[in-house]
Amino acid sequence: MGLPRLPPEAAHLGHNTPRARLIARQNILDTWSTYREPWLTWVNARLPYGHVLDFGAGHGEIWRSSPRLDDTLFSSLTLADYLLKTEVQHALRAQGVGVNVVQLVDEKGQRMRELPFQKDRFDVVVANLMGDLFGEWEDVGKLLEEFKRVLKSGGSIVVALSGRDHLEELFVLEEKVRGPGAWGSRPGLTAENAVGLLEQHFEDLVVERYPADYEIRDVESVIEYWGNWGDKGLTEEQLDVAKREVEQKLSGGVWRVKGNLVLVRGRKKDTRV
Repeated sequence: MGLPRLPPEAAHLGHNTPRARLIARQNILDTWSTYREPWLTWVNARLPYGHVLDFGAGHGEIWRSSPRLDDTLFSSLTLADYLLKTEVQHALRAQGVGVNVVQLVDEKGQRMRELPFQKDRFDVVVANLMGDLFGEWEDVGKLLEEFKRVLKSGGSIVVALSGRDHLEELFVLEEKVRGPGAWGSRPGLTAENAVGLLEQHFEDLVVERYPADYEIRDVESVIEYWGNWGDKGLTEEQLDVAKREVEQKLSGGVWRVKGNLVLVRGRKKDTRV
């Protein structure tokens, strides 16, 4: 079954919700991007389909532009309550796509140590491991083992990752504005070490870099981007510092920021003898 683009009303957002902030940040990055194709559209064109497990579904926007989701089984995993009832998921259900959203926290609020699915269940695991969600799993190897366990033999793995230098100039300046630790800890699985870890469980790995850096031409978009991190925006004092620092970066007309996003694709190793 094909999945048409979701209707505009499906994207209606309340102000200052986690999903709204996440989408706002992505939209700003797309306006800065030096590549013609937005990140999520680029990723979507490279996704295999079938019975899909989306780990770290984020705002769900990746599925908005998908004309090729040809199976009525779709599962999404997240630790965040706000993702359990998103407009995107409701719209998918309205179009007849079965959406099974599972929260990785039990009734007592304890994080699960295993994915709550039987083995060999999914054709595809799509994993966004760029943000804080990954930090909820203490053992990188254990998480990858779980991906392998729930995949069918020969099933596909698709992992979106950032490099340690992704948006580094923006991170450094943000910490100057907000103070040390503003961005929190960085993910343990990155573009730099992904292949070495993934090849223990998967084969035929292909790494493709999203061919974009970022060109910033105005102060306001940077302020808006930073303001959409966390629950609180910038204080008046931080705003003054931010404007001064960004204006200095823009003294030459354009502030160029390095991007390093990759997509790693592979398939489950066939362990049958």
